[in-house]
Amino acid sequence: MSDSEPEVVPTADGIGVIFHSARYAAKDVEAELPDGSRIPAMEMEDGRLRFESLPPGTWILHLGVRTWGPIGRSES
Repeated sequence: MSDSEPEVVPTADGIGVIFHSARYAAKDVEAELPDGSRIPAMEMEDGRLRFESLPPGTWILHLGVRTWGPIGRSES
C-alpha cells in the first residue's frame, strides 16, 4: 500500500477506510455507496481522512472520479 492509497479495515458495522497521508483534501474525497448516494470524507485532527462503516461495493471518489474500489469485494 502506498501513502496515496487508503487502508481498508473491517469494522463491526461494515468497512472502514483510512488515508494515512494528509495528501488529499477532505472536500475532494467522498464515498459512493452501492445505492448511488455519496458521503463526504471525515477529516481527522492530524489531517488524515477516514470513512466509517461503509457497505461492501462502495467506491471512493477523488474529484468525482471512481478511484479506489469497490471496497469489500474480493478480487477474482
